[in-house]
Formats: sequence, C-alpha cells, structure tokens
Amino acid sequence: MSDPGAALLLRNARLPRWLLPADWPGQGGVPGLADIALADGRVQSVLPARPGAAGAGGAAETWDLAGALALPGLVDAHLHLDKTFTLPRLGAVEPGLLGAIDAMMRDKAGWTPGDVRQRAERGLLWAWQAGSVHLRTHCDWWDPAQQPIAWPVLRELAEDWQGRVRLERVNLSPLTLYADRDWAWRTARDVAASGPGARLGGFVHSTNWDPQALMHLLQAAQAFDLDVDLHCDEELNAGAQGLAGVVATMTGLGFEGRVVCGHVCALAAKPEAEAFALLDAVARLPITLVALPVTNLLLQDATAGRTPRQRGLTLVKEA
Repeated sequence: MSDPGAALLLRNARLPRWLLPADWPGQGGVPGLADIALADGRVQSVLPARPGAAGAGGAAETWDLAGALALPGLVDAHLHLDKTFTLPRLGAVEPGLLGAIDAMMRDKAGWTPGDVRQRAERGLLWAWQAGSVHLRTHCDWWDPAQQPIAWPVLRELAEDWQGRVRLERVNLSPLTLYADRDWAWRTARDVAASGPGARLGGFVHSTNWDPQALMHLLQAAQAFDLDVDLHCDEELNAGAQGLAGVVATMTGLGFEGRVVCGHVCALAAKPEAEAFALLDAVARLPITLVALPVTNLLLQDATAGRTPRQRGLTLVKEA
C-alpha cells in the first residue's frame, strides 16, 4: 500500500470503467478490483487490488468490499426542499406546470418555519441515505417585499448538515421582479449576505419574458459575485426565448461559466437546426444545462382529458 498514513483502506472495490485509466488491469474485458486509500475526507490513492494481501498496510481501518460497487458521492443539482412532502395535502391539482404552481401557492399560505424544516430535513436525510453529498435547492421567493420563511431555514439546515451534505440555496423569483433594477440589486445583496452556498435565480418563461429584466438579474449577480441558476424555458413552446436570451445577454458580459439553466424543455420543440445552433452557442460560453426528466415527463404536455404526445425532455444527448 503506497499510503501507510491512510485513515481508511477500502479493499477490493469495484469501480466503473469511466473512473479508471485506460491501462487499468482486468480480465475478459472486466476491470479488476481496486484498493482505495482515504485520509482527511479525501482519496489518497487508487491502486489495483492485490489478491490475498494481508493487513491494512498501515491504515487505521480496513473495509473489505468484496467486489461491491464504489462510486463518488452523488450530486443532485436541482431540488425544491421547501416543497418536499407536500403532495398528500395538496388535494386536486390541475395537470401541467402552471397547475402545480397554483397548487403550491395555495399550500404555501400555511407554511411555518417548523413545517418547512421538518419536511426539508426529511428530504435531506433521504438524499444522504441514498449517497448524495452535494445538493442544490431552489426556494420560492415570489413576494417582492420580503424574504420567504424557508430561506433562513434552509441556511440553518446547510449549517447543521456540514460534513455530511453540502447544501446550496437558490432564490426562485419570477423574472418580472427583476424588471425593477433596484429590487434586483437589493435581492442580490441579500442573497449574497445570507451566507456561503447562496446563488441567484429566477423563473424565465414565455409568460414573463423580459430581456431587460434578465439583464438586471445577470448584472446584479455579477456585481455581488453570485453564481446564477435559472428555471429556463420550462415549456414546450418552440418560440420560447429564455435560453437564447441568456446566451445573448451573457455574450460580452464577462460572466461566462457562472450560469446554469435548468429544464430548457423548449429545445426539444424547436426545429433541429435552430436547436443545434443554440446548443453550439451554449457550449461556447459555456452555460451548464440541467435536465429534469422525471419532473418534465410529469408536468409537460399535460392537459386534463388529453393523452400527452410529447415527453418534455430537453436535448441531453445532443448537448
């Protein structure tokens, strides 16, 4: 073992091929098992397992995984912990995204800090037990006059779960609110002041499209050194302009590599040539895209009494 000071040695771990170098030994096309040395919460070395090797090579503790699969900690890049476990109390919900938003708005009237904390922490626990170590949650921030009650609760949970899960928080505000430049700057200031892991976000949709508001959002984020995470084009409208607007606004702004666009379902509705040209522009900047297949399969092309025709998934493979 090359790391005699390792705190933990994981012996005989099975690693996916994409984690291993091309010259990793194997048999019959199957990669051989690995010994993984860990110390101070980090991987110190990954070496081919030595069959029959005795002892821990100086490691404080040794676990024999006996060929079990070992993976890096999982990342869930788009959550809504403030909304978790509300379904049983929502009652009848109209199909589709806007119906889901209306139902959540009604439920939100009864939220308390204790209610949000109990539900969100339950979601955190489930994610951690499933192997997730890095989460990003969006938090509804629809009232222009005040912070939502969930925002400080999520910050407290981020602090409480340090060492187990890294929790980032994004304010989810309608793009229309950013049309007020003063509000955009105040909100970015408040988000930045709320502690580490805070990001600036917005809901960008054809029903609220406003290029000037988007400019204010990105400029405010840049002014307060905040990464941006947008709900963008969460619809199957070929004319949706959100992603193209983000590309146009970011070009020349000097804010490249700091923006995530989630959902971007409308890409799947655009003509291929237009969609591919837009994806090329996204890659050049670059902008990170996050797909949410389960959510979009449920909420897109959903109308009462009508069978959905479209899946609602963005162009993951093409991107």
